[in-house]
Amino acid sequence: LFPGVAVGYHFNLVKLPQVLTEYVAKWQVPCNGTECKRASLDKAMSASIVRVWQKHYLTHPDRRVHVVLDFHPLSEAPGEGPYILMFFKFIGMQQADAEP
Repeated sequence: LFPGVAVGYHFNLVKLPQVLTEYVAKWQVPCNGTECKRASLDKAMSASIVRVWQKHYLTHPDRRVHVVLDFHPLSEAPGEGPYILMFFKFIGMQQADAEP
């Protein structure tokens, strides 16, 4: 054996859950053609979305609930305004079981 060389691997994998529920929520600023570059996220709406995420999902008591908050503050494609996404993943449960 040489120091620093891996000669074997061992993985303790978790069992695949029976149910894996995923969905995405999207809030997008409407825009038309040339005004998309100037469009911006509404501060009040953005703040309320962040509050919901912080209050209900950031520190959810059930560790099987994972929610990612993702901001896209600039227009990324023609005809699309800025948007906010929430990616929800409920491991081993349905969405109704995860409601705080």
